[in-house]
Amino acid sequence: MREGTSDLLNQTPRTSTDEASEDSFKASRGWFDNFRKRTGIHSIVRHGEAASSDVKAAEDYLKTFSELIEANGYIPQQVFNCDETGLTFM
Repeated sequence: MREGTSDLLNQTPRTSTDEASEDSFKASRGWFDNFRKRTGIHSIVRHGEAASSDVKAAEDYLKTFSELIEANGYIPQQVFNCDETGLTFM
């Protein structure tokens, strides 16, 4: 059995990264779409306000906000985003 397996392995064609050219793999659109879904890769195009955002200021705000949450003992269920929420009072 062992000899048969090694003979089979020796007969199997092998490819290495040295032998393979960059042009040898052609992904179809369906393959690529499924690959993106499996791996969670996505494309983001920023428009308007998001495109001109200040990354440093956002990072500073997150640090300050995290310190505020920790200092006051808030839990995640007590934190809400009201950026685009309309509040109606009766």
